[in-house]
Amino acid sequence: MDCRTSLLALTLLALPCPLAAQTVRGSLTGEDTGQPVSGAHVLLRDAQGRVVASANTDASGGFLLRAPAEGSYTLVAERIGYVSTASPPLRLAAGQTVEHALKASPERISLEGIVVKAGGGRARCQTRPREGEQVQVVWNEARKALQSTAATAEERVYRYGARVYERQLDPRSGAVVAEQTRPRAGMSGNPFTTVPLSRLAERGYVEADGDSLLYHAPDAQALLSEEFLDQHCFRLEEPKAGEEGLIGLAFEPVRGRRLPDIQGVLWLDRASNELRRMEYGYTGMESRRAAAEAGGEMEFRRLPGGEWIVSRWRIRMPVLGVSRIAVAQSMPGVENRREQYTLLGVKEEGGEVTSIATRTGAPVQVAAGARLAGVVYDSTRAGGLAGAEVVLVGTPYTARADTAGRYELRDLPEGRYRVGFRSARLDSLGYAPAPVEVTL
Repeated sequence: MDCRTSLLALTLLALPCPLAAQTVRGSLTGEDTGQPVSGAHVLLRDAQGRVVASANTDASGGFLLRAPAEGSYTLVAERIGYVSTASPPLRLAAGQTVEHALKASPERISLEGIVVKAGGGRARCQTRPREGEQVQVVWNEARKALQSTAATAEERVYRYGARVYERQLDPRSGAVVAEQTRPRAGMSGNPFTTVPLSRLAERGYVEADGDSLLYHAPDAQALLSEEFLDQHCFRLEEPKAGEEGLIGLAFEPVRGRRLPDIQGVLWLDRASNELRRMEYGYTGMESRRAAAEAGGEMEFRRLPGGEWIVSRWRIRMPVLGVSRIAVAQSMPGVENRREQYTLLGVKEEGGEVTSIATRTGAPVQVAAGARLAGVVYDSTRAGGLAGAEVVLVGTPYTARADTAGRYELRDLPEGRYRVGFRSARLDSLGYAPAPVEVTL
């Protein structure tokens, strides 16, 4: 059984934004410092409390929001780790532009004191937890980063360079068997897009497409949607060993949801309240083996200006073989067969943002890949094997060892690889060394 994913390439076109008649222009400065606050997220709420527009503040703390119609609106400025600030109601007439200055609250929100219950069984999973509860506090901080991520992608203020890949993984070790990598560039900060939210709600996150399975990955907009909040519940999660500085917000489908769905954890830094990554897997699938192997991860990064992006992402999709085997007959003369799934391999698609620049091309941030360096040692001569070709098996990444046997591979994507080498001397000895696995 083949598998495909709904990950799409970085969009290369900047779509025009329709202009509305009513606008709110303003600036955000620190209440205690008086300095501009960049990278904060400003929401425009209507009289019913619905968010009708949002934007990140620029380097000068400025923002511009367009209202869909005349009426009464409220501005809300949100910063990760701080209490939100709201304006008084602002009346917008048709075609009017209103200017308003907001002051960012200096009051901090701390995750340090939140205790995740341990040893007392599985915590209760809450759908839309009440304001003030610990689960809600953690969700609010994660939500701020997700909203900024979505806004950064929509505003298209940066140029991105990215490296995307398709891999075949060894189903036992997870090592790369084959890999194809290609560069991408564009103005969109969203590394992939998912299908419409209504389709996810109606059909689930895994769909049959002929003899293939189509795996859908959630983006920031999906996680923030009303559909997702209604169909999932949340609880706090303890960090893994060695990651005690994190706090997890786990989510899972509500009881009774029969469609293939996702469950996972949003991991936040306790000290800074910043969202670090999201891990997720799939539920409600026919094959338990497929559910155990399928999943994905997204990593989040805060840019120097305060905006947020998805910096690295990947999704694993098992490739299954299906056979029908006979089982004990429950009734005479009635053939009873069931499907048996065999894991043939694992396909992985993903990528990472490698460079970010302004619209004019000024560099903002560059991400360095992994580096692998070492020595190819010739034990028969007690020295380095000069001229040996070192290769990451199944990939185009190679390096030539120098006269001392030293080699170096730079700017590699993360993953588990098999490192091998070859040389004319090995051929003359009839020796083929086994590859060694490394994790980058």
